[in-house]
Amino acid sequence: MHCIDNSSDRVITLAPECNLDASAAMGIIPMIASAIADGVQKVIIDCSKVESMDAGLLRMIVISHNSLSSNGGVLELAQVSTQLTELLEFTGLKSLLSHTATEGGHD
Repeated sequence: MHCIDNSSDRVITLAPECNLDASAAMGIIPMIASAIADGVQKVIIDCSKVESMDAGLLRMIVISHNSLSSNGGVLELAQVSTQLTELLEFTGLKSLLSHTATEGGHD
């Protein structure tokens, strides 16, 4: 996973390079928690190389979103594929989360 830390702007971008399952979520959760503790106000998860997510990661996204929101921050999913957008729609998370679709995807 690549991590682009732009602390001066209080933004961090995480770019997983695999499908996101519970074991991947266990690696992302501490990174996001640490960023929030350091005052980051925006966490971007670049999903351009992610084809699927499981329930463990969706749970982590909701927890991180709630944590950031309570401090005036935002969690954004970037480059979300059509398949992931459909998953967000199915779970009711699409309206909760800020996200951008991939080229050719729908938003």
